[in-house]
Amino acid sequence: MQKMHVLTSCVLLASKVWAQTDVEYQSWMKTAVATLASLRKNIEAKQGNAVAADAQKLETTFKQVEEFWRKGNVEDAVNLSRQAESAAAAISKAGLAGDMEQASGAVKNLAAVCSSCHSAHRERAPGGAFKISMAILPSVPAAAQERVSPHEKTSVTIDGRQITIEYGRPYVKGRKIFGELVPFGEVWRAGADEATVLTTEADLTIGTLKVPKGSYGLFVIPQADGWTLVVNKVAKQWGAFSYQKSEDLGRTAMKVATAGTPIEQFTISPEAAGPKKGVLKMAWDRTVATVDFSLK
Repeated sequence: MQKMHVLTSCVLLASKVWAQTDVEYQSWMKTAVATLASLRKNIEAKQGNAVAADAQKLETTFKQVEEFWRKGNVEDAVNLSRQAESAAAAISKAGLAGDMEQASGAVKNLAAVCSSCHSAHRERAPGGAFKISMAILPSVPAAAQERVSPHEKTSVTIDGRQITIEYGRPYVKGRKIFGELVPFGEVWRAGADEATVLTTEADLTIGTLKVPKGSYGLFVIPQADGWTLVVNKVAKQWGAFSYQKSEDLGRTAMKVATAGTPIEQFTISPEAAGPKKGVLKMAWDRTVATVDFSLK
């Protein structure tokens, strides 16, 4: 149940930052914190109907939060609010089914959303003070509403066929990345915001995995001594929040090495490595993960 405490802590932290917004918004956050505490107890007690009721209350709360941010045109916060709603709905469904393990997993997703939302807000207000209020939201400059992590398309052409990666590029910003910000042993979106998308005009073999031409979601499972690359048949999804293993095309191993110098911004590079051959590289902080691929 450690994840439940993480979730409560995330929302408590966020509520302190949000305290400078309007009274109604503060009220929503107080409701969320109180409901999360109740949810934790009910999951521990395996009270499915009570879990569902708490989750439905959270879903309603985050719908109000979404509308708050929609009025201010704050895209990433709107998207994060939607993800919180989706996670709350999943908790409710699991509660009604009596599946406490599934409910705890959905809570983990909600914790990640809350943490990301808190980070996004903190980015907008240097020094940790979130200064955007209901009255001034519509006049926030466009630059302040840009994504926290820039998005990029990178591609390589091999044998006349293009392989493209589209992904979000978060920064280190003094944080410990792998093993903390990105936990070991868990599915990660390999970037920021939406899931990373691989589009290939050629049939590929990535590591040991055969990948027909098309578009796919790319995820990774980092470990200290090696990563696993996950190719998922659902290309368009938000992060790993709705990721389903049952939709995987397959998985393959990636080698890891230590970077000679720290890499501040997460970088994915598909590179040519000979006729009909290439290497897919992911690098961030002190870690570089690679896997060879070939074209049919």
